[in-house]
Amino acid sequence: MRKNTILKILSTMSLLTVLPTVYGSDFSKEDILFSRQWGLKNTGQSLFRSTGELTQQEVVGTPSVDIQYLNPTAVAKIDEDREVVVAVLDTGLDIHHPDLKGRIFVDKKLCPTEEDLDTKPCSGINILKGSANLTDDDGHGTHVAGIIAANTNSLGIAGVTNPQVKILPVKVLNEEINHFVYNRKLVTDWFADGIAYSMARGADVINMSIGWPALIHTPKMKNVLKAAADKNIPIVVAAGNNNKEIPTYPCTEENVICVGAYDNQGKISEFSNFGGKVDISAPGESIVSLYPMDSAESRVLRIKGYEVKNGTSQAAPFVAAIAASLKLAYPEITYDELRARLYSSTLKETDSEEKFTQFGRVNMKKALMEKPEVFLSAEFKNLLDVTFLIKDGSFSFPLEIKSYMGDASDVLVQVEMNNEEIEILKKEYVMDLYGGFNQKILIEGKIKDFHLDTNQILKVTLKKGDKTFVNRTKIVFSRNLSHENLKTEKVIDTHFNDLLYFRGSNKTSRIKRVKTDYGQSPEYFTLKAKSQGESKTVVTLLKRTKDSNWITQDLDTKKFSSIIRIFKNDFNHDGHQDYLIYGILAGENKLGYAYHFQDKKLNFEFDILSLEGFPLEADDLSSVQFVNTQYNGASLKVPAFYAQYRLPEEDNTDDLLERIDEKAVGSHLYYLNPVENAFYLRVINTPAVLDQLKEKLDIAPWEDLSFEKPFNTTSVRQQSGYLEGLLSSGEEFSKSYFRYQIVNTDSSLSVEPLFINEPSYISQNSSLPVWSMEKVGEVSEQTNFVVQPTREKARSYILKEGFSSLSPSQSTIEFDTHNYRDPIFGIIGSFDDEQNSHLLEGRYYVHYQNHSGQESKLRINRESSFPGVQFAETLSPVIVRDNGQKRAGAFINSTLIFGSRLYTMVANEEGKLMRPVQLSVDIPDQCVHLNPEAIEGEYNYLLLCRERDNSVVFKRLPLVLGDSQ
Repeated sequence: MRKNTILKILSTMSLLTVLPTVYGSDFSKEDILFSRQWGLKNTGQSLFRSTGELTQQEVVGTPSVDIQYLNPTAVAKIDEDREVVVAVLDTGLDIHHPDLKGRIFVDKKLCPTEEDLDTKPCSGINILKGSANLTDDDGHGTHVAGIIAANTNSLGIAGVTNPQVKILPVKVLNEEINHFVYNRKLVTDWFADGIAYSMARGADVINMSIGWPALIHTPKMKNVLKAAADKNIPIVVAAGNNNKEIPTYPCTEENVICVGAYDNQGKISEFSNFGGKVDISAPGESIVSLYPMDSAESRVLRIKGYEVKNGTSQAAPFVAAIAASLKLAYPEITYDELRARLYSSTLKETDSEEKFTQFGRVNMKKALMEKPEVFLSAEFKNLLDVTFLIKDGSFSFPLEIKSYMGDASDVLVQVEMNNEEIEILKKEYVMDLYGGFNQKILIEGKIKDFHLDTNQILKVTLKKGDKTFVNRTKIVFSRNLSHENLKTEKVIDTHFNDLLYFRGSNKTSRIKRVKTDYGQSPEYFTLKAKSQGESKTVVTLLKRTKDSNWITQDLDTKKFSSIIRIFKNDFNHDGHQDYLIYGILAGENKLGYAYHFQDKKLNFEFDILSLEGFPLEADDLSSVQFVNTQYNGASLKVPAFYAQYRLPEEDNTDDLLERIDEKAVGSHLYYLNPVENAFYLRVINTPAVLDQLKEKLDIAPWEDLSFEKPFNTTSVRQQSGYLEGLLSSGEEFSKSYFRYQIVNTDSSLSVEPLFINEPSYISQNSSLPVWSMEKVGEVSEQTNFVVQPTREKARSYILKEGFSSLSPSQSTIEFDTHNYRDPIFGIIGSFDDEQNSHLLEGRYYVHYQNHSGQESKLRINRESSFPGVQFAETLSPVIVRDNGQKRAGAFINSTLIFGSRLYTMVANEEGKLMRPVQLSVDIPDQCVHLNPEAIEGEYNYLLLCRERDNSVVFKRLPLVLGDSQ
């Protein structure tokens, strides 16, 4: 797995003499980069981590913290003709790299002559193309293979294994993969084909330095992993680089060896995933290995063909190499014995209480030298989450115990949780175990406090005579909603196929949210296939009634090829709610806007493609505000937005001295002006308007006056159709500010002076909404300006109601993740409670801070194990009622990462973030989740569910703590 990290490596290379062939000593020091290979022999080498744009931290290595290399010839006589094949499923391989000469597998049956090498898949396959083209256009696969099998010679580095170990490259990744699909087939199924190919070619070990989310973990992949294990073929996979304890796939499979990364001091690397689903760790930071010879020179090493990388991708091949060495030394070794040797021989990771792997740091020497008589372990791979009943807190789950080696009678099994508020009803069991087999026991318990954190540590101790085996893992508790009487609201006269799509384990809704005014009941829309016509599109609205049922209403509109969004508002000020359908018109490369009033329709086209270099896409224009303009003598709300683009000719000046160049790009407040049946791009801040404002505000003609981005829309602004924002004038640190209000594009602007204490942090910075604690689900009249001077720091300035001042003591907050490698990605939500609570999203954590100085953080689950694709738990601001008190929270959808879980982080009165089990829920099988909605004064989890009679209902669960639900 890749991790792009700026590394500073000491540039001195030393040529050293050859050591005698004893433990850790048959590496030729003629390999000029061997002195950098701390993973093979740690003599205290340093590595460097970025702590700023231009600063780094030196991490001095701890001698002997390495894989404890041992040549397998020290424990077994190895036939020179024997081969062990390691299949590397990756981005390809530079099979002509001079440091891999003689180390590439050749299928001599398929290719008896050297002439066959360039025309047939003699040395692996490009599984995507079905060809012999193994070109590594990324470098990842070559780097992984070099760790395993680079020759000990005078060229560059030394691999872990002996010359009898060969690499079988299987190219399963290229730049043509679109997200998770290649040639209309999921990439995991291509990987499954690669595993099957490797097995057919006689692979003894398979390395996959990659991972993926639950979304694409297919039955085909599960079956082939089991098939490989049944043939005693170890599959070694990387744990992932997201600093999380929730596992990536396929690390959740009991048939794989999941590998995390540690640094040169024996600590789990900051980026590495960890926990009870990660079996073992190996060197993964500042790892030197091979790179394609046709790549550019390494910026760190200053030579071609070699590179330094970080990641669990680099850790996995160390373990794959040791597995290959075990197979080389012991040809008849079983997969269970191989794992028992690896897991029983490990060393403890440094500072391993918070971040740990199940068994510890790999120890090659001990794994080769010692065969355990008995090795027992609890099996946690399938133990991902545990559901409980809210009525009494009861839960149960199966726990598997396995003997990897030897029979063991009267084994004492002790089970405990790390929290006294979780009661295990039976803590001890006695059982007989047999080598190679699993036994299950049912663990039952009760949660006594529903404020308890959802993530808890399970510890299992196995005792047999004088031998003790300890396993631990994190389990996640969630409510079993299938057994609860949730608030249920029926959708009248609608079949589930119109609103839901169920196919096997894949389930999704067919509905989209209508953008309504704040404070209104949620509405949705769908397109029923059977209702569509050749010349029209029929939109079906879902509307909530006063008696808490849902009805449908059809709108016949122009023919759209795609409807992007529907807005609901009183667009013509007649006192009735209207709809505006926005999308791409059928048969035309134009955007369509269809107004549906109570008694008529208006249709407009917007030719976006005629605007050369226009910076916004169709989807971008779905997030707009509305402003009043005149159309046919009446007021009409039309889309308005802020963008960097050219000034329309109609808004330019005829004054040659003042005229703006037609190609000049500037910041403008645009609106779509209706003329007959078309929208045309116009601006509000024309040169004429700016000249008038300068005169009115007594600003010199040569001084700058700029419109800032409008404040976020509020209920009042939505209903009235006006825009508000700031005008700025002056230099960077001495700006003057004015508030503007635009009621109508054809009327004069309303402007008033505004005093701001911290002017340098307002202009051109992000303006974000502040959520109202009083009016749940609505945006307050405050505006939050955020500036990010460095990646790990940000400052928030909240402009209070009245727009008359900014009080630093009340409204200025400085955020700091205290870690350059945990940058701030964005603000999840700001709230107008007394503490001015803020929730921020970092790379590794959700951070809470307020103006009282309280701060805390909890991990977020990301998934970037697959090249070019990043998944994360999705987050949105909510308000939770906790024993009558309203608290700032973040709703988190975890379904893209694993399982079917929704949960909420909420800050308690001490400012500490918590994930209460009461708000951690498991989505029922016949339901799909929608985003939380404010209904009847409370935020709710909202589910759309299929009933037994194929009707559809909405089910909701209020985000309330402490009350009986």
